[in-house]
Amino acid sequence: MLGLLRSPSPLWNTDVSRDRGFLASPGPSNFKPANAPLLTLAPRAPEKAVSSAPQGPLAFASISHMLAATEPLPPVATAQITNEASVVALGNPASPEYQLLRDNIRHQLQSLYHEAFSSFEGVGILQFRPNSAAVNASLVFGGHVPGPSAREVLWTLHHSVKAAGRMLGNLSLDESSLASDGSNLTDLALETLSIHLTAMEPFRPLLLLPGSALFVLLEKKILPQVTALVAEFYSAHPQEGPLLLFSNVDQWVGVYIEYKFQTPVGTHLPGLANYLARNIMDPAVQKSSIMANGEKAELVLCEVWLQILDQPFTDALKDKTSPKSWKLRGQLTRWLTAILRPLRPFGQVVVEKFQPAPARAVVQGCVLQGLRALWEAEGLSVKMVIPDLGQPDTSISCYAVALIILGLLFIALILVLVWKWKTCFGVSSQTRCPFLLLLLQ
Repeated sequence: MLGLLRSPSPLWNTDVSRDRGFLASPGPSNFKPANAPLLTLAPRAPEKAVSSAPQGPLAFASISHMLAATEPLPPVATAQITNEASVVALGNPASPEYQLLRDNIRHQLQSLYHEAFSSFEGVGILQFRPNSAAVNASLVFGGHVPGPSAREVLWTLHHSVKAAGRMLGNLSLDESSLASDGSNLTDLALETLSIHLTAMEPFRPLLLLPGSALFVLLEKKILPQVTALVAEFYSAHPQEGPLLLFSNVDQWVGVYIEYKFQTPVGTHLPGLANYLARNIMDPAVQKSSIMANGEKAELVLCEVWLQILDQPFTDALKDKTSPKSWKLRGQLTRWLTAILRPLRPFGQVVVEKFQPAPARAVVQGCVLQGLRALWEAEGLSVKMVIPDLGQPDTSISCYAVALIILGLLFIALILVLVWKWKTCFGVSSQTRCPFLLLLLQ
């Protein structure tokens, strides 16, 4: 078959209060049980600023109060851990599992933010809140460069978690619970843009591994052209390092791209999908699959079926990754594109699938191929005539029309006779109607 183209709010927000220290306890209505652990990240000033302060829970609140009086409060990020094993480990702070989980969280956060920000120095304080499943982690940034904003912290965590399949290392997180200082994924969507499309290339499992040779090769082929058109459409360049994911879409490559801008740029305005469909010139990109922030490109699809007479159908043609299917698909695409290119507006030819021809078409194809052999062997010139049984006989239609007309004339004559009869007998009961006498004679 050929196709011719003409997030919910966070579960718990930490209350950072100048009067109550680093993290104020949530109210009873916001409290979460131990089976819903929350990971809370709070970027903090360098540890050297408070290295001389006493230790302990009471002193910890005093340190935070002093910092709050001299600098703006940092953003706070929230995420929910969903690993069943991790939830069980939180029940006993003295258990080795509890200690391993805390060290694991520290390691994952340090790896993530060291790679994202050069000013990141490490995770400061990391502790689970007593009688709850929440963990507080202060992120220490040094140097003279201001630390990242709340949305930058959230984007970094969201980017990493989504790229790893909702995982932070070996920690499973609820993606919808990600938040930072009151900003959730709904707020982040004002600065982000998601694009879905299909690349008509055979899917390979290595495309699921970022950094693999196949991943990098397809990334260099798809990403630059899409990024350039996005920047041109919005007159603003997105940040470097967009989120790029590949998936298996019916043996072709599904492409997901998520961009982030420095400021809101009206990413939900309509028109981007149509703009991409008109301007992407790569024949591997299926134009009808383009979707930008949930908006599909407005295209006119024309479906055409072709029967290939000299090509027997095999199971290999069903497999889009097989060399035989790939070769035949390329031949048809090039040939049909050359034929249809003069049409305006013409977009793209997509050979979607191969399937066995119907039994009637197979018989007709065999007969057509044997007619030449019949002439050469027997000297008989035969032409195959295929009656179109779906069309009614036109002569039947003419007779039907004639019968209808005669019927109408007969009905009209009867009506006239009845009217005359009533007229004659209505004048006088003793006077005979000449017309009636004529009929009786």
